[in-house]
Amino acid sequence: MRGASIISLCLLLLGSLVSGCAPFGNASQASEATRPPTATSAPSATPPNTPTPAPASVTPTPTPPGPAPTATPTVAPEPEPEPTMPSIWDRAKKILGMAPVKPANVNLFMTDYLEQPVYPEAYPKAEPMEPATGVERASEEIRAELEAFVTKALGEDDPRAGETLALFDDPRVIERVPDAQLRAAFALLNITIAAPLIDEYLDSGIHAGTLDWRETGWAFTEAAVTGEDGKRYTSMSERYRYEHFAHVAPSIVHALLHHDDRFSYPEDVIVLAVASVTYMQFLVIEPELAHHGTELSRFNNTFAMALLNSHHPGSADITLVVRGGTSVLPGSPVDAPDFWSLIARDQGSSPMSPGARATLENMLMPGTPIPSDLAFGQAAVDLIDGNIDSSVLGPVERLRVSVLLTMITSAEIAVLLDMPEDEVIDLYGLQEVEAVLAARR
Repeated sequence: MRGASIISLCLLLLGSLVSGCAPFGNASQASEATRPPTATSAPSATPPNTPTPAPASVTPTPTPPGPAPTATPTVAPEPEPEPTMPSIWDRAKKILGMAPVKPANVNLFMTDYLEQPVYPEAYPKAEPMEPATGVERASEEIRAELEAFVTKALGEDDPRAGETLALFDDPRVIERVPDAQLRAAFALLNITIAAPLIDEYLDSGIHAGTLDWRETGWAFTEAAVTGEDGKRYTSMSERYRYEHFAHVAPSIVHALLHHDDRFSYPEDVIVLAVASVTYMQFLVIEPELAHHGTELSRFNNTFAMALLNSHHPGSADITLVVRGGTSVLPGSPVDAPDFWSLIARDQGSSPMSPGARATLENMLMPGTPIPSDLAFGQAAVDLIDGNIDSSVLGPVERLRVSVLLTMITSAEIAVLLDMPEDEVIDLYGLQEVEAVLAARR
């Protein structure tokens, strides 16, 4: 079934790829077809403007002077163009805009999520989900793992790397987030769009208490209540104590964006979208996260895939509300045509904190107006649609995540672009993704 779908998609894409988007290897052929013909002249043994000798008995007839023949113009071959970022992006966008196809490995995604009706039972026949298991680790070991992750993301010279480790070591942060695993997840927000939530948690007065593990009593990844002092007290589910800190970080984003007791469905849609973009930022850094196989990994993968599949037909732009869309969880009994329908049951509006507005500003295209009184509601949904900044999660990065989540393969991309698979892997930087996939086969 997947193969037939891909073949049909190839046919749909072929026409659009031919015009203005020919494979790099055909550039010289195209230039030959449009090159003007070269002028030529007949060869002559007699130098130009030299009179021809006449027979002795014939009086030579003077040859009227004429212009000397001009040199034949030579047209230099047009150089074959190098691959440019716009052409790479355009090709990625065409693929991302195709109709979603059932992922090859449904075991990367949610099955029955602890009978929690809020979240979708994406693939009921997938393997049962289990949270990560482990033992308590020393703070120094977790810090070293955080340092390696941040260095891989930013390099050693980026000041944010040092800032992130300084947050982990900061006595004030240790007091508010005492568990080293949670503190690594909290500090990791510093390299994502959700960085403004760090200061809001520490300094705004909105939040109080400590961010720690506790039994939530529900299937939710986090729990938060408003105390008698009007402040928020937030905890992470004890169930996920041994998950990788990069899997826990999106749940912290989720919890901190829900900053009060007032709730609306647009709030939940936007919060999950922001958390999913944050998670995909991590997948670009460390692709192996998607294949950890743990409950929280599969939870995060499910919403990442749903967000990537939420777009208008033929468009690569992530859009929360899509009219005429196909299922964002293809091959699943959950028939949601867009990210909104996957979660929302109604309209409404609820307040948005300054940290949430600053996070949206980081996620959206530069210059996007974020009103100081913006709330979680339809206006915010409209603001996000098709407006996620490419420097946060561009089409090339989204294509990598799509391959990682088995939504499409490098071989299928090669067919669509009429390129060798190894060239596709080089073009889109899929080497590490392919290594992860190969290790799991």
